[in-house]
Amino acid sequence: MSEQTIRVSRSLDVPAAMPWFVAIAVYLLLMVLGNRLLGDADTYWHITLGRLILEHRALPTGEALSQTVHATHWVAYEWLSQIAYAAAYTLGGWVAVAALTAAAAAAAFGLLTRYLLKYWQPTPTIAAVLAALVLTSPHIVARPHVLAADPRHGHRAVAVVVAAAADDAVGELARPPAPRRASVSAANI
Repeated sequence: MSEQTIRVSRSLDVPAAMPWFVAIAVYLLLMVLGNRLLGDADTYWHITLGRLILEHRALPTGEALSQTVHATHWVAYEWLSQIAYAAAYTLGGWVAVAALTAAAAAAAFGLLTRYLLKYWQPTPTIAAVLAALVLTSPHIVARPHVLAADPRHGHRAVAVVVAAAADDAVGELARPPAPRRASVSAANI
C-alpha cells in the first residue's frame, strides 16, 4: 500500500459567511456601547409593565402606572416585547436587557446583509449595511420597536424598517430604466 497525502482545501465562502460576521460584529459593537441601549427613560416603564403582566398573568386593560390618567382604558399592543424585557431583566439585570436588544438589532443587520448579497457584491453590501447602521443607530434602544412591530400605530421593528429600505433600494437599482417616450409639445408643432 502506498501512502497518499490527502489535502483538504477549506476555503471560506465569503457571501455565505458575511451575514454571520456582520451580525456578530454588530452585536459586539452594541454590547460595547451597552449604556446607550439603555438611554431611553421608557425602558423602565416597559420592564415594569412586563413584570405586572407576568405577575397577574393577564394583559392590562387600563393604564396602571400613571398618576394622571390612572385606570383609563388602554390596550397593551407591545405586551410580548414587554414580557421579554421583563424576563431578561429578571434573569440578568440591565446586561441581559442590553444583550436582548443587541441580539435583535444584530439579527436585523445580518438579515439585511443576507438579502443584499443576493443582488450586490460584498463591498457595496457592507457599505450599505454600515450606512443603515449609522442611520438607524439613534433608534436602537431597549424599547419594544426593536423586538416587534405594531402596524396599527405605525411602529415598525428595526428589522422590518431595515429590510423594507433594502428592498426599496435594491428594487430601484435592479429595475431597468423606463424607456423614454417621445413627447410632443406645443412648441414642436
